[in-house]
Amino acid sequence: MTKTVVPARTPAGAQEWIVHSSEDEPWTIRAVAPDGRSFEADGADLFLALQEVRRQIEQQGVLLCCNGARANARPSPLASASGGGMVYLLPSARNPGPEDLVPLLSPAPARHVSPVAEQEAFWSAYQSSTRSTLRTLSPVAPLARLARRVRRSPAWVAEEKEGVTMWRRASRG
Repeated sequence: MTKTVVPARTPAGAQEWIVHSSEDEPWTIRAVAPDGRSFEADGADLFLALQEVRRQIEQQGVLLCCNGARANARPSPLASASGGGMVYLLPSARNPGPEDLVPLLSPAPARHVSPVAEQEAFWSAYQSSTRSTLRTLSPVAPLARLARRVRRSPAWVAEEKEGVTMWRRASRG
């Protein structure tokens, strides 16, 4: 299990929760509150497991502030098949590209996260928009766009400190 510190928005204010995620099947997420309460779920991938954990903790008035909790976050079919540890932040004005791919559990600003119901509503609306979901989330489309681009996208770097994984964005040269 990988251990990650994830900020959370709670009725009592901001907190840091510890989120444990499996590194292979069965895909499991366990979120541990500062007071020791623990919430755990399994899923077909880490994204779906995270959604189930989020449903549990939302009943307590808590929102995890990570990329996987953004309304516009969704793994591609390829990312889902490999565990769902990376998600696309689906842009509204264009198709997603490699620059929109982010780690599931890396921190996100509290103003950008939403409850699971809002995330699902966004996804339903996105799928029924004029875009083709298959074209939008195709694992080949981002590679084709990347081949046409000169500029390289930023990379996410995991740093281990005392057994805890922290994510930071690093520019590629």
